[in-house]
Amino acid sequence: MAELVREHAALDKRLTQALLNLEIADSSNRTLLHEFQESRSAVARLSAQSARSTGWEARLRTLEQERDDINEERKAQSARARAVETKSVALTEQCGALLPVC
Repeated sequence: MAELVREHAALDKRLTQALLNLEIADSSNRTLLHEFQESRSAVARLSAQSARSTGWEARLRTLEQERDDINEERKAQSARARAVETKSVALTEQCGALLPVC
């Protein structure tokens, strides 16, 4: 009978230890699952930000190209304006040379 009591006590101790280990494993599992869900949310958020960033980069390249085109157009207009001004001065001088001074 005493041996049965000792065996029962040993089994009870093993059961208590197994239950404790199970609780620890379950707690660890819940923690890991929570961290996994947070990581999944972070990946989804970063993916969305990356997609928006790609759109911004494309828009930036388009705007930079438009800016460059406008600058080229401005330079061409400025060159045309200088040419017209030069021609105007030359024609004014020719008119002055052709007309008698009053």
